[in-house]
Amino acid sequence: MSRRVASSIVIAAALLVILAVALLVLRPGPSEEPQEQAVVETEAEAIEVEPLEPWPVTLYFAGAQGLLEAEGQELELVEGLQERAGALVDALVRGPVNEEWYSPLPEGTVLLAIDPGPDGSHFVSLGQEASEGVPQMGSREEILMTYAVINTLAENLDEVERVAIMWGSTQGRTVAGQIEGTRPQPPSTRWVARPTSG
Repeated sequence: MSRRVASSIVIAAALLVILAVALLVLRPGPSEEPQEQAVVETEAEAIEVEPLEPWPVTLYFAGAQGLLEAEGQELELVEGLQERAGALVDALVRGPVNEEWYSPLPEGTVLLAIDPGPDGSHFVSLGQEASEGVPQMGSREEILMTYAVINTLAENLDEVERVAIMWGSTQGRTVAGQIEGTRPQPPSTRWVARPTSG
């Protein structure tokens, strides 16, 4: 009787060992799970990245005739009035694609703020990275700079109908000595060259 008990115990122990080995072999290893998770996370990150939408704009630059010339460019569309106005001013400072034209804004000009007023009026504060105060310029340069900014902002931003330009945080009587600076001005084609035909 004791031999039967002993052999039963041995058989039961052998079965337990076989079952334990089978469970270890069939169970996925710990190193497989993080790899699968990493693949899922990588795919999720790839889905979230989207290119910025192109934004076709019209910019006004100074031309050889002493007038403004309209040039089409494509910028990256950004959200918010401040950001879009800043992108337009930056594009004006960078200059035109046409090598015969040039930017009428002083080098290093940046948009400090654009503040809405009543009835589509906006107050634009410009500054320069390297200096403070109003930059020195002649009357023709002031005209081209002023209407390059006004025409560019009004043509590309639906909210903007009239613009008053100031340098820094103080609004002067003039933009830079000649043009009315206290009242927002509408865009004007008076200083824009007529497109040549043919």
